[in-house]
Amino acid sequence: MRKTIRDRAKRNRKIFYNKNIIIINKTNQNIHLQLFSFIKNKIITSCSSTESFIKNIILKKKKKLNSFFSCHILGKILALKFFKIKEKFIFDRSGFKFHGKIKKIFNSFTFFLKKR
Repeated sequence: MRKTIRDRAKRNRKIFYNKNIIIINKTNQNIHLQLFSFIKNKIITSCSSTESFIKNIILKKKKKLNSFFSCHILGKILALKFFKIKEKFIFDRSGFKFHGKIKKIFNSFTFFLKKR
């Protein structure tokens, strides 16, 4: 049993190497997105609902920092930053179910990438 779990983890790790991953970290108050490159072994770009200009956009609309509107804005901003890089990516949902805010981020990210 333990060996099969280890083998599955190794297979999944091999898939991630040599690719870019969009990592989501969600708390009750904020959302953080990072684009991590395994090739360069560093974070290429990131955006968060705690950044001042994003926070101002969200609060002008009188929305919470962890709302669907903020997910839409974060997906849009990450797409604009990612568009300059022009590389393939993997969307890592970090153990969260693919619905609600996670799905909203992914949909707005892909929508704005296709729009360009």
